[in-house]
Amino acid sequence: MSLESDMEVLSEVPLFQELSRDQLRLLAFGAEHRVLRAGEILFRAEARADAG
Repeated sequence: MSLESDMEVLSEVPLFQELSRDQLRLLAFGAEHRVLRAGEILFRAEARADAG
């Protein structure tokens, strides 16, 4: 995906809808793509974060 397409995807998420284009660009630039299989865990609420 391109930066612009990542920004478009993020802009559709209700949590990010109030962000400016510049803020979306920064978020998209720092984002990491992950493909998860059904049942695979992305994170646990009690786990310590290793990134923002």
